[in-house]
Amino acid sequence: MHDPVTKYVPELRKLNKQQSENNAITTVDWDKVSLQALASHMGGMPADLVTDLTSFRNWTDLGLPAAHDVLGCAGLVGIPPCDVQDFWDNFGKRPPTFAPWGNPVYSNIAFFVMSLVIERVSGQSYEEFVQKNVLDVAGMKSTTYAKPDDSVGAIGPDDIFWNTSIGILSPAGSFYSSTKDLLAFGSSILKHEFLDLAGTNQWLKPVTFTSGRGQFIGAPWEIVRSNKLTSDERVVNVYTKGGDIGTYHSIFAMIPDYGIVISVLVGGPEIAGGLPLVFFSLITKALVPALEAAGKDQAKKTFAGTYINEDTNSTLVLDVDDDGPGLSITKWMVRGTDVSTHWLHYLSVLNPNVPKISLSGRLYPTDLTVGNRTEWRAMFRIGTANQIEMQEGLLFWEDASCMSWAMIDRAAYEFLGLDEMVFESEDGRAEEVELVGFKTTLKKAK
Repeated sequence: MHDPVTKYVPELRKLNKQQSENNAITTVDWDKVSLQALASHMGGMPADLVTDLTSFRNWTDLGLPAAHDVLGCAGLVGIPPCDVQDFWDNFGKRPPTFAPWGNPVYSNIAFFVMSLVIERVSGQSYEEFVQKNVLDVAGMKSTTYAKPDDSVGAIGPDDIFWNTSIGILSPAGSFYSSTKDLLAFGSSILKHEFLDLAGTNQWLKPVTFTSGRGQFIGAPWEIVRSNKLTSDERVVNVYTKGGDIGTYHSIFAMIPDYGIVISVLVGGPEIAGGLPLVFFSLITKALVPALEAAGKDQAKKTFAGTYINEDTNSTLVLDVDDDGPGLSITKWMVRGTDVSTHWLHYLSVLNPNVPKISLSGRLYPTDLTVGNRTEWRAMFRIGTANQIEMQEGLLFWEDASCMSWAMIDRAAYEFLGLDEMVFESEDGRAEEVELVGFKTTLKKAK
């Protein structure tokens, strides 16, 4: 994904000849545009071609000069679609928006250029490639690249967009699908049917920021983050991809933390562009708290309880509460030592005179599993609620005290993490837990 697009489509460089002067303001530096930049809208390239106003009407009544270079294609409102030759003949006339990797700019043309790469690398048409590697894998039997029979369509009265041919924009938005198929698509992503675990984890990550604090861009995910969905106000990441053409609007979303997929498909002249987002928000705000409650009930049945090893005088007590995700560590004794009280000593070998500070411990699952064994990691938040609030008041960024990512696996003993625990389950319930770094295994009390 880090290859320059010109490795596969070198003729993109020739587009710059359509400008009378070549410089950073007038031409795209295609050699600096990678496949990852295309997929994440970071290529700095022009946003679109088919939206050129000259194709739609005379605009002199609104202050624009008479047009002498008319594109004449669009694929919308009865205007013929732009084809591949229209792209090669005209796209170089459009100057860049930013330097590559400067700022995100949504670009439908980026998907068209990606389709050219896919066709050249695979030796298949874009439609054939998607059918074999996406639709067939996910079992999306109702999804097509061409218009299906009208009998299966949601077609409004006098609708002109159901049968619209959008030419070079087709890779960006010409698929007809159903809620069932989109749910299957999301399920296949979350089950790692397209990519393995590591590949999926990498894919479901942001690539860049937007000007909004809660919105990020992936490849091609439109990622939103919110702390308004759970009672403990923790951040939940939602990976979405929206689509709009005329009277049709779609939102596809996944929330990996809960393993759920959401599809919103709407159509009709009465549906404004922003209304599907309202529907999506209402659905998400209803689903997440319910799933959160169900997840806590399941965690309580599966993992919560008291684990004991009398031979090593060790006890671990886990509970589920509303103060945060994961499991609350209410007691952790190993060989007669209160681990929670001494946690800072394990982290501060260079400073043995550690003051007594209130610690609250929680246990969080990782994505590492082997058979019926699952790995979790313990994390401690240092200080009382008032102390944490005072600390954050001294710093200018939000959630400044949240440093868990930098504290995982910091304390090790004989190369094994003291924060690592591995549960072994039977019939869906944990039977024992191995305190890996402490080298002892505790059985769950019946």
